[in-house]
Amino acid sequence: MSDLGWFDILFVLAALLAFVVAIAPILHYNRYGHLERRQEVIEYFKSEHIELYYDTWYRARSPTATEFAQFYDQRFGWPSYRIPFATYVLALVVAFIWIILTAFTNEFQQPHASELLPAAYALVGAYLWIIYDLLSRFARRDIVPTRLYGYTVRLVIVIPLAYVLSEIASNTFRPFALIALGAFPTETIYRILRRQGAKAFQIPDEALHSEYELELLQGVNRSKAERFGDAGVDSILELACQDPIQLTMRTNFAFRFVIDVMSQAVLYMYLPKLEIARRYAVRSAMDAADIYEQYYGTGEDEERDEHKQEQNKKEEEKNVPERKLGEQKEERGRREREGRGRGRR
Repeated sequence: MSDLGWFDILFVLAALLAFVVAIAPILHYNRYGHLERRQEVIEYFKSEHIELYYDTWYRARSPTATEFAQFYDQRFGWPSYRIPFATYVLALVVAFIWIILTAFTNEFQQPHASELLPAAYALVGAYLWIIYDLLSRFARRDIVPTRLYGYTVRLVIVIPLAYVLSEIASNTFRPFALIALGAFPTETIYRILRRQGAKAFQIPDEALHSEYELELLQGVNRSKAERFGDAGVDSILELACQDPIQLTMRTNFAFRFVIDVMSQAVLYMYLPKLEIARRYAVRSAMDAADIYEQYYGTGEDEERDEHKQEQNKKEEEKNVPERKLGEQKEERGRREREGRGRGRR
Protein backbone atom coordinates (compact mmCIF):
# COMPACT_ATOMS: atom_id res chain seq x y z
CA MET A 1 0.00 0.00 0.00
CA SER A 2 2.96 2.30 0.22
CA ASP A 3 3.22 2.61 -3.57
CA LEU A 4 0.31 4.94 -4.21
CA GLY A 5 0.00 6.30 -7.73
CA TRP A 6 -1.77 9.29 -9.20
CA PHE A 7 -4.94 7.28 -9.66
CA ASP A 8 -5.05 6.44 -5.96
CA ILE A 9 -4.54 10.09 -5.02
CA LEU A 10 -7.29 11.19 -7.40
CA PHE A 11 -9.58 8.51 -5.96
CA VAL A 12 -9.03 9.82 -2.44
CA LEU A 13 -9.61 13.41 -3.59
CA ALA A 14 -12.81 12.36 -5.35
CA ALA A 15 -13.95 10.65 -2.15
CA LEU A 16 -13.25 13.82 -0.16
CA LEU A 17 -15.20 15.86 -2.69
CA ALA A 18 -18.11 13.44 -2.45
CA PHE A 19 -17.95 13.74 1.33
CA VAL A 20 -18.13 17.54 1.11
CA VAL A 21 -21.06 17.34 -1.32
CA ALA A 22 -22.96 15.23 1.21
CA ILE A 23 -22.49 17.87 3.93
CA ALA A 24 -22.49 21.21 2.10
CA PRO A 25 -26.28 21.36 1.42
CA ILE A 26 -27.01 20.94 5.13
CA LEU A 27 -24.59 23.71 6.13
CA HIS A 28 -25.91 25.96 3.38
CA TYR A 29 -29.47 25.31 4.48
CA ASN A 30 -28.57 26.14 8.06
CA ARG A 31 -27.01 29.44 6.99
CA TYR A 32 -29.69 30.60 4.55
CA GLY A 33 -32.67 28.29 4.01
CA HIS A 34 -33.42 27.68 7.67
CA LEU A 35 -33.21 31.42 8.36
CA GLU A 36 -35.70 32.12 5.56
CA ARG A 37 -38.07 29.50 6.96
CA ARG A 38 -37.77 31.05 10.40
CA GLN A 39 -38.58 34.51 9.10
CA GLU A 40 -41.54 33.22 7.10
CA VAL A 41 -43.08 31.71 10.23
CA ILE A 42 -42.24 34.43 12.77
CA GLU A 43 -42.94 37.46 10.58
CA TYR A 44 -46.19 36.04 9.20
CA PHE A 45 -48.18 36.72 12.38
CA LYS A 46 -49.18 40.00 13.96
CA SER A 47 -49.32 40.57 17.70
CA GLU A 48 -53.03 39.84 17.92
CA HIS A 49 -52.53 36.57 16.02
CA ILE A 50 -49.79 35.53 18.43
CA GLU A 51 -52.06 36.36 21.39
CA LEU A 52 -54.86 34.26 19.90
CA TYR A 53 -52.44 31.38 19.24
CA TYR A 54 -51.11 31.37 22.80
CA ASP A 55 -54.60 31.71 24.24
CA THR A 56 -55.62 28.60 22.25
CA TRP A 57 -52.59 26.34 22.74
CA TYR A 58 -50.28 27.75 25.44
CA ARG A 59 -52.28 29.80 27.94
CA ALA A 60 -49.53 29.64 30.59
CA ARG A 61 -47.03 31.47 28.35
CA SER A 62 -46.75 35.19 27.74
CA PRO A 63 -48.01 36.05 24.23
CA THR A 64 -45.24 38.33 22.93
CA ALA A 65 -43.31 38.39 19.66
CA THR A 66 -40.03 37.79 21.53
CA GLU A 67 -41.47 34.79 23.35
CA PHE A 68 -42.76 33.42 20.04
CA ALA A 69 -39.32 33.73 18.43
CA GLN A 70 -37.68 32.01 21.40
CA PHE A 71 -40.30 29.28 21.24
CA TYR A 72 -39.38 28.64 17.61
CA ASP A 73 -35.62 28.63 18.25
CA GLN A 74 -35.89 26.25 21.19
CA ARG A 75 -37.91 23.64 19.33
CA PHE A 76 -36.91 24.04 15.71
CA GLY A 77 -33.71 26.09 15.66
CA TRP A 78 -30.25 24.87 14.72
CA PRO A 79 -29.59 23.31 18.19
CA SER A 80 -32.17 20.66 17.32
CA TYR A 81 -30.00 19.71 14.31
CA ARG A 82 -26.71 19.23 16.17
CA ILE A 83 -27.03 15.65 17.36
CA PRO A 84 -28.67 14.36 14.12
CA PHE A 85 -26.01 16.16 12.06
CA ALA A 86 -23.17 14.72 14.19
CA THR A 87 -24.51 11.16 13.82
CA TYR A 88 -24.94 11.66 10.08
CA VAL A 89 -21.36 12.91 9.68
CA LEU A 90 -20.06 9.99 11.75
CA ALA A 91 -21.94 7.50 9.58
CA LEU A 92 -20.56 9.19 6.46
CA VAL A 93 -17.00 8.98 7.78
CA VAL A 94 -17.37 5.26 8.47
CA ALA A 95 -18.94 4.68 5.05
CA PHE A 96 -16.17 6.53 3.17
CA ILE A 97 -13.42 4.81 5.15
CA TRP A 98 -15.03 1.48 4.30
CA ILE A 99 -15.22 2.34 0.59
CA ILE A 100 -11.64 3.67 0.40
CA LEU A 101 -10.17 0.71 2.30
CA THR A 102 -12.11 -1.70 0.07
CA ALA A 103 -10.71 -0.03 -3.04
CA PHE A 104 -7.14 -0.19 -1.78
CA THR A 105 -7.35 -3.75 -0.45
CA ASN A 106 -8.88 -4.88 -3.73
CA GLU A 107 -6.17 -3.10 -5.73
CA PHE A 108 -3.35 -4.63 -3.74
CA GLN A 109 -5.13 -8.01 -3.53
CA GLN A 110 -5.38 -8.12 0.22
CA PRO A 111 -7.04 -11.23 1.73
CA HIS A 112 -10.03 -9.30 3.14
CA ALA A 113 -10.91 -7.51 -0.10
CA SER A 114 -13.72 -9.89 -1.06
CA GLU A 115 -15.24 -9.61 2.40
CA LEU A 116 -15.44 -5.82 2.29
CA LEU A 117 -16.64 -5.56 -1.32
CA PRO A 118 -20.43 -6.29 -0.92
CA ALA A 119 -20.93 -3.64 1.76
CA ALA A 120 -18.84 -1.14 -0.25
CA TYR A 121 -21.13 -1.54 -3.28
CA ALA A 122 -24.23 -1.08 -1.10
CA LEU A 123 -22.74 1.98 0.61
CA VAL A 124 -22.10 3.56 -2.79
CA GLY A 125 -25.75 2.99 -3.70
CA ALA A 126 -26.89 4.41 -0.35
CA TYR A 127 -24.74 7.48 -0.94
CA LEU A 128 -26.37 8.03 -4.35
CA TRP A 129 -29.85 7.84 -2.82
CA ILE A 130 -28.89 10.18 0.05
CA ILE A 131 -27.47 12.79 -2.33
CA TYR A 132 -30.55 12.63 -4.55
CA ASP A 133 -32.93 12.97 -1.61
CA LEU A 134 -30.80 15.63 0.11
CA LEU A 135 -30.59 17.88 -2.95
CA SER A 136 -34.31 17.57 -3.65
CA ARG A 137 -35.08 18.52 -0.06
CA PHE A 138 -32.53 21.33 -0.22
CA ALA A 139 -34.36 22.77 -3.23
CA ARG A 140 -37.63 22.64 -1.25
CA ARG A 141 -35.97 23.92 1.94
CA ASP A 142 -37.16 20.78 3.68
CA ILE A 143 -34.13 19.43 5.57
CA VAL A 144 -35.33 18.32 9.01
CA PRO A 145 -33.54 16.51 11.87
CA THR A 146 -35.56 13.32 11.45
CA ARG A 147 -34.34 13.03 7.87
CA LEU A 148 -30.72 13.22 8.99
CA TYR A 149 -31.39 10.35 11.35
CA GLY A 150 -32.95 8.53 8.40
CA TYR A 151 -29.77 8.98 6.36
CA THR A 152 -27.74 7.57 9.24
CA VAL A 153 -29.98 4.54 9.57
CA ARG A 154 -29.81 4.02 5.82
CA LEU A 155 -26.01 3.85 5.83
CA VAL A 156 -26.13 1.36 8.68
CA ILE A 157 -28.81 -1.06 7.51
CA VAL A 158 -27.42 -1.55 3.99
CA ILE A 159 -24.30 -3.23 5.36
CA PRO A 160 -25.96 -6.42 6.72
CA LEU A 161 -28.49 -6.43 3.86
CA ALA A 162 -25.63 -6.33 1.36
CA TYR A 163 -24.18 -9.59 2.68
CA VAL A 164 -27.59 -11.25 2.59
CA LEU A 165 -28.13 -10.18 -1.02
CA SER A 166 -24.60 -11.20 -2.06
CA GLU A 167 -25.42 -14.78 -1.05
CA ILE A 168 -28.43 -15.06 -3.36
CA ALA A 169 -27.41 -12.83 -6.29
CA SER A 170 -25.50 -14.24 -9.23
CA ASN A 171 -21.90 -13.20 -9.79
CA THR A 172 -22.75 -11.39 -13.02
CA PHE A 173 -25.38 -9.06 -11.57
CA ARG A 174 -24.11 -8.95 -7.99
CA PRO A 175 -22.39 -5.52 -8.17
CA PHE A 176 -25.42 -3.93 -9.84
CA ALA A 177 -27.82 -5.59 -7.40
CA LEU A 178 -25.82 -4.37 -4.41
CA ILE A 179 -25.67 -0.78 -5.69
CA ALA A 180 -29.40 -0.92 -6.49
CA LEU A 181 -30.04 -2.16 -2.95
CA GLY A 182 -28.44 0.98 -1.57
CA ALA A 183 -30.11 3.25 -4.13
CA PHE A 184 -33.65 2.06 -3.36
CA PRO A 185 -35.66 4.36 -1.10
CA THR A 186 -35.75 3.16 2.49
CA GLU A 187 -39.49 2.50 2.38
CA THR A 188 -39.02 0.35 -0.73
CA ILE A 189 -36.44 -1.77 1.09
CA TYR A 190 -38.78 -2.19 4.06
CA ARG A 191 -41.61 -3.11 1.71
CA ILE A 192 -39.51 -5.77 -0.02
CA LEU A 193 -38.39 -7.23 3.29
CA ARG A 194 -41.96 -7.24 4.55
CA ARG A 195 -43.20 -8.92 1.38
CA GLN A 196 -40.55 -11.62 1.51
CA GLY A 197 -41.14 -12.18 5.21
CA ALA A 198 -44.88 -12.45 4.65
CA LYS A 199 -44.31 -15.04 1.94
CA ALA A 200 -41.87 -17.00 4.08
CA PHE A 201 -44.22 -17.13 7.07
CA GLN A 202 -47.39 -17.28 4.93
CA ILE A 203 -48.80 -14.17 6.58
CA PRO A 204 -50.98 -11.77 4.54
CA ASP A 205 -49.45 -8.31 4.45
CA GLU A 206 -52.27 -5.81 4.04
CA ALA A 207 -49.86 -2.88 4.19
CA LEU A 208 -48.42 -3.75 0.78
CA HIS A 209 -51.44 -2.38 -1.05
CA SER A 210 -52.39 0.33 1.42
CA GLU A 211 -52.44 4.03 0.65
CA TYR A 212 -52.07 7.05 2.86
CA GLU A 213 -55.36 8.29 4.25
CA LEU A 214 -54.16 11.88 3.86
CA GLU A 215 -54.14 11.44 0.08
CA LEU A 216 -57.92 11.86 0.20
CA LEU A 217 -57.33 15.58 0.73
CA GLN A 218 -56.73 17.90 -2.21
CA GLY A 219 -53.11 18.93 -2.66
CA VAL A 220 -51.73 15.97 -0.67
CA ASN A 221 -49.89 13.44 -2.79
CA ARG A 222 -47.79 10.52 -1.58
CA SER A 223 -44.64 12.54 -0.97
CA LYS A 224 -46.50 15.17 1.05
CA ALA A 225 -48.30 12.44 3.01
CA GLU A 226 -44.89 10.97 3.83
CA ARG A 227 -43.70 14.37 5.04
CA PHE A 228 -46.74 14.59 7.30
CA GLY A 229 -45.94 11.05 8.43
CA ASP A 230 -42.39 12.11 9.31
CA ALA A 231 -43.99 14.68 11.63
CA GLY A 232 -46.14 12.00 13.27
CA VAL A 233 -49.38 12.79 11.43
CA ASP A 234 -50.75 9.68 9.69
CA SER A 235 -54.52 10.13 9.75
CA ILE A 236 -57.03 12.84 8.90
CA LEU A 237 -58.24 12.97 12.50
CA GLU A 238 -54.70 13.65 13.73
CA LEU A 239 -54.29 16.35 11.12
CA ALA A 240 -57.54 18.06 12.13
CA CYS A 241 -56.41 18.22 15.79
CA GLN A 242 -52.85 19.49 15.22
CA ASP A 243 -51.31 22.76 16.27
CA PRO A 244 -51.01 24.47 12.84
CA ILE A 245 -47.94 26.55 13.68
CA GLN A 246 -45.99 23.64 15.12
CA LEU A 247 -47.00 21.47 12.17
CA THR A 248 -45.72 24.16 9.82
CA MET A 249 -42.40 24.19 11.64
CA ARG A 250 -42.08 20.40 11.73
CA THR A 251 -43.00 19.78 8.09
CA ASN A 252 -41.54 22.94 6.49
CA PHE A 253 -44.73 23.37 4.50
CA ALA A 254 -46.10 26.85 3.85
CA PHE A 255 -48.45 27.98 6.62
CA ARG A 256 -51.30 28.64 4.18
CA PHE A 257 -51.01 25.11 2.80
CA VAL A 258 -51.10 23.63 6.31
CA ILE A 259 -54.19 25.69 7.18
CA ASP A 260 -55.89 24.61 3.95
CA VAL A 261 -55.35 20.86 4.43
CA MET A 262 -56.27 21.11 8.12
CA SER A 263 -59.51 22.84 7.16
CA GLN A 264 -60.19 20.05 4.66
CA ALA A 265 -59.53 17.53 7.43
CA VAL A 266 -62.04 19.26 9.72
CA LEU A 267 -64.70 19.14 6.99
CA TYR A 268 -63.89 15.46 6.36
CA MET A 269 -64.75 14.64 9.98
CA TYR A 270 -68.36 15.78 9.33
CA LEU A 271 -68.61 15.04 5.61
CA PRO A 272 -66.42 12.06 4.61
CA LYS A 273 -67.48 12.26 0.96
CA LEU A 274 -65.55 15.40 0.13
CA GLU A 275 -66.03 14.99 -3.61
CA ILE A 276 -69.74 15.82 -3.18
CA ALA A 277 -68.96 19.07 -1.37
CA ARG A 278 -66.31 20.01 -3.95
CA ARG A 279 -68.95 19.96 -6.69
CA TYR A 280 -70.54 22.94 -4.95
CA ALA A 281 -67.24 24.81 -4.43
CA VAL A 282 -66.93 23.70 -0.80
CA ARG A 283 -63.39 22.38 -0.34
CA SER A 284 -62.84 22.95 3.34
CA ALA A 285 -64.45 23.84 6.64
CA MET A 286 -63.60 27.49 6.03
CA ASP A 287 -65.59 27.45 2.78
CA ALA A 288 -68.52 25.82 4.59
CA ALA A 289 -68.36 28.43 7.36
CA ASP A 290 -68.31 31.27 4.82
CA ILE A 291 -71.36 29.91 3.00
CA TYR A 292 -73.22 29.34 6.26
CA GLU A 293 -72.48 32.86 7.43
CA GLN A 294 -73.44 34.30 4.06
CA TYR A 295 -76.87 32.64 4.01
CA TYR A 296 -77.70 32.28 7.68
CA GLY A 297 -75.33 34.38 9.73
CA THR A 298 -76.97 37.79 9.02
CA GLY A 299 -80.50 36.52 9.74
CA GLU A 300 -79.39 35.02 13.02
CA ASP A 301 -77.77 38.29 14.02
CA GLU A 302 -80.96 40.21 13.26
CA GLU A 303 -83.06 37.73 15.21
CA ARG A 304 -80.62 37.94 18.08
CA ASP A 305 -80.85 41.75 18.08
CA GLU A 306 -84.64 41.68 17.92
CA HIS A 307 -84.72 39.23 20.79
CA LYS A 308 -82.52 41.51 22.88
CA GLN A 309 -84.71 44.51 22.06
CA GLU A 310 -87.81 42.60 23.12
CA GLN A 311 -86.17 41.60 26.37
CA ASN A 312 -85.17 45.20 27.04
CA LYS A 313 -88.75 46.38 26.38
CA LYS A 314 -90.14 43.78 28.75
CA GLU A 315 -87.69 44.82 31.45
CA GLU A 316 -88.63 48.45 30.91
CA GLU A 317 -92.33 47.58 31.15
CA LYS A 318 -91.70 45.73 34.37
CA ASN A 319 -89.86 48.71 35.77
CA VAL A 320 -92.61 51.22 34.84
CA PRO A 321 -94.90 50.46 37.83
CA GLU A 322 -91.97 50.57 40.18
CA ARG A 323 -90.94 53.93 38.83
CA LYS A 324 -94.51 55.26 39.14
CA LEU A 325 -94.75 54.11 42.76
CA GLY A 326 -91.43 55.77 43.49
CA GLU A 327 -92.58 58.99 41.87
CA GLN A 328 -95.84 58.92 43.83
CA LYS A 329 -93.97 58.40 47.09
CA GLU A 330 -91.65 61.25 46.29
CA GLU A 331 -94.65 63.50 45.43
CA ARG A 332 -96.47 62.55 48.66
CA GLY A 333 -93.37 63.20 50.70
CA ARG A 334 -92.90 66.58 49.06
CA ARG A 335 -96.51 67.59 49.80
CA GLU A 336 -96.19 66.50 53.43
CA ARG A 337 -93.07 68.58 53.83
CA GLU A 338 -94.79 71.59 52.27
CA GLY A 339 -97.84 71.15 54.60
CA ARG A 340 -95.65 70.98 57.67
CA GLY A 341 -93.84 74.12 56.62
CA ARG A 342 -97.12 76.02 56.21
CA GLY A 343 -98.35 74.84 59.67
CA ARG A 344 -95.26 76.18 61.38
CA ARG A 345 -95.73 79.53 59.75
